[in-house]
Amino acid sequence: MDAANEWRSQAASDQLNRILGFFARVENKSNAIFATNTGMLAVLGVHLQWSSLPIWYIVIPAVVGAVLLGVSFVFLYLAASPQTKGGTGSLVYFKEIANRTEADFLAEIKSCSREKYVDQMFAQVWRNAEILTQKFLYVKYAFFCTAGAMLPWLIALTTSSFHYAG
Repeated sequence: MDAANEWRSQAASDQLNRILGFFARVENKSNAIFATNTGMLAVLGVHLQWSSLPIWYIVIPAVVGAVLLGVSFVFLYLAASPQTKGGTGSLVYFKEIANRTEADFLAEIKSCSREKYVDQMFAQVWRNAEILTQKFLYVKYAFFCTAGAMLPWLIALTTSSFHYAG
């Protein structure tokens, strides 16, 4: 094999591994935001009372905070839900591999040229970059919603504490 083909093969493998490493980062961020959201909702739920419902300065910030946390959960769901479109006929993409029988996959991988396989690896790098871009965008939106919920959440807790302290 010549040096150019060897370089392409190694570059495709390295790039695919690098891109796949970013999935753990986005999942870790999603998990941290999910835990924060869950904790904030739990504290809000425990802290508020049914008698707080007619008190506007407690209910309005509580509802605004809860809605923002709910929207954040939606974005976290979108970030976590698999995007499995594309990769038709790929020998690298897991969904397309699973669509074959084991025997068919083995036969196709054995008959595949190195050049074609490297091209498919680069195509998978591109598709994973697309998926990651969308995931990071959803996590960013979830973070903004959680951050936006913090002030109304804090106001709801503070006003509730002051209201029921006396």
